[in-house]
Amino acid sequence: MSQTKNVIETARRLYRNRYAGKKIPVTVGCPSKYANTLTNLKEGGIAIIENYFTREQCQEICQAIDKVFDKKTDDFLRENRVNQPNNGWETEYGYRIWADKNFSDKRIPKSEKIHPLIKIFFDDDDLWTLGKVFLGFEFNKNNCQAGRTIFMQNNLGSGGGWHRDQSYRRGYKAMAYLTDVNEDNGPFQYIKNSSDLSHHLLKTPFPDKYQYTEEEIMKIIDGNSMKITTNTAKAGTVIVFDTNAIHRGKPLNQGTRYALTNYYN
Repeated sequence: MSQTKNVIETARRLYRNRYAGKKIPVTVGCPSKYANTLTNLKEGGIAIIENYFTREQCQEICQAIDKVFDKKTDDFLRENRVNQPNNGWETEYGYRIWADKNFSDKRIPKSEKIHPLIKIFFDDDDLWTLGKVFLGFEFNKNNCQAGRTIFMQNNLGSGGGWHRDQSYRRGYKAMAYLTDVNEDNGPFQYIKNSSDLSHHLLKTPFPDKYQYTEEEIMKIIDGNSMKITTNTAKAGTVIVFDTNAIHRGKPLNQGTRYALTNYYN
């Protein structure tokens, strides 16, 4: 397909996914404590909320996550890898465990069931309302996914590399760091404003493409790594962002990263 046809087809799909479907407009305002957060979201598609959890609360949540993962050892995961359903192994506790192919990135969907502090984060109406005001339409809460990503050789980090969560639809997530995150243990990386229409049409006009190689990313950012936002932060920090922008959890060079992520429909 020629470049011109790519742009035309991308424009068609953007319209179909973003504008053709009727959405229920938001009728509430942004929570006052998140007014500056909303401004940052609108400017770049990402914003930081500091001190959402205390360090002690983060440690408590991490311990609860570890207890769940201890129920399904790596040996079990390896032995049953071929039979892993897309949404993970069901446990006797009413939630699931998912792992990537080398068991570096492990997750617990519906983790709001395993600890009251996680449920508080998932149930937070202010974070939910912030997202609705940002996107301009109503949506529902889905689940909170707990994640533990560890260093292993050739790991891809959290999320399996550079990607968009949807090819064209804008979305919203809230992610909480439960450990201090530095350059080496998997910081969340984000290309600001890459969900904009102009970015889709001029920088990534490949129909239905949502995963990107390192080489493709370097072309997208014109070889300028300064265009990538690397979000290092202390435990208890929350990051809210537009999920249609290009992002990833950076591959780990050492250590472990624990995080919670609120998914919304």
